[in-house]
Amino acid sequence: MRNKNLDIIKIIAAIFVVLIHVRFPSPVGEIVANFAGFAVPVFFMVSGYFSYNAIVRKDYAKLFARIKKLIIIYIPSTLFYFAVDYFIRTPSQRREFITDGLSLQGFLKLILFNKPLFNTPLWFILALIYCYFIVMLFVKIDKMKFLSFCSIILIAINIVVTDLVLGVFYNKISQYFPVSELYMRNFLFSGITMVMVGYLIKKYSDKINTISNKALFLSLAAGVIIFAAEYMIFEHKAAISGKIMAIVLFILATNNEKNITYSLKNKILSEIPLVIYIVHLPLSTLIWYFINEFSFTENIVFSYIYPIIIVLLSLAVSYIVSIFIVKSQSSKMKATE
Repeated sequence: MRNKNLDIIKIIAAIFVVLIHVRFPSPVGEIVANFAGFAVPVFFMVSGYFSYNAIVRKDYAKLFARIKKLIIIYIPSTLFYFAVDYFIRTPSQRREFITDGLSLQGFLKLILFNKPLFNTPLWFILALIYCYFIVMLFVKIDKMKFLSFCSIILIAINIVVTDLVLGVFYNKISQYFPVSELYMRNFLFSGITMVMVGYLIKKYSDKINTISNKALFLSLAAGVIIFAAEYMIFEHKAAISGKIMAIVLFILATNNEKNITYSLKNKILSEIPLVIYIVHLPLSTLIWYFINEFSFTENIVFSYIYPIIIVLLSLAVSYIVSIFIVKSQSSKMKATE
């Protein structure tokens, strides 16, 4: 049985990820991109939520199978991004592109902060792989309560650093210390924290299910109001509201659970969000490469239409790719029977 609401929330989150990378003109684009701060936390929470049973049963095989699946996704996706970025560059730019990507500094950022070697949004997949390894370690030593406690502290640090260090006081602090979003956007501060939130929502689902929809919708409205205040006060940063909205949306989806039986259509629906996350940026990059010489691309109306076009194309391509993935999986299952 699957929760259809969670699949829908993931698709909405994936669409907002698209709007982070393919933006409307400012200030609308910047507002939407910051509002979309709830999107990636939702993906991490889903992973924690659905890992709860494997964690409780100490099912290392299932957790490791998820790591294996992510690695299988991460490697070809990275090669795909590399091929697209290599293609759009001139011969002189290509050498610098490879040299920068394969530098020692690049590898260190990959290992420590999950920043991909070549500029891609695939940090989430690598961070999630790290998160599963961390969870397996703490399950092994029977310290999941301690990990939950540490995650709450890390969330607080993330909020303070994002809103203050990267927001209000960025110009002053950056004069003396190199600050970057990399320090917060990684497995430690963005990943394991929200994975554990998803885990805790599942663990205490009996109590959380007693929260009324009215209270949740009011909390969601409060999150939007907090976003507006944060955006104005903290120099266009919104760490608190993003997490509030992500958690409330997630609880709304789980409290109003719509279980659906396995079917080809429902399986396709569940695959679409991650495919959108992977394909949207190469798709936009290639389209822009071929059309940027045309004068209409400078039109303000087109600037607002373009992100919507990429969202719709990403949905269409992801649907087709998801059909292929699900049918391939079904064929393999039948072959092993």
